Amino acid sequence: MRRVSCFSLDLYLRWSNHGWDWDYTIERGVVWTFRELTSGVELFEEGQAMSHCVGAYASHCASNHGNLLAATQPREGHDYRAGYRLQANYSSSW
Repeated sequence: MRRVSCFSLDLYLRWSNHGWDWDYTIERGVVWTFRELTSGVELFEEGQAMSHCVGAYASHCASNHGNLLAATQPREGHDYRAGYRLQANYSSSW
């Protein structure tokens, strides 16, 4: 698996959870879990799992300029993953 290095990552930052965590069940009982990431460590771990540098957003989130959600769906020993960045009137996937 490819590893990504994030030079601007601040592992020690933490910020408030907005209570946006939830599970969503779709057809045939498939469940997607959405979880707000609330620390530099969580962003780093998500970046490692998805082989990208989402950890660079730690200071952005800590200063309340946006939030990040991780979406996972466990299936047969492998997690399908997606991520979403939320800002006022704006959302995109990473």
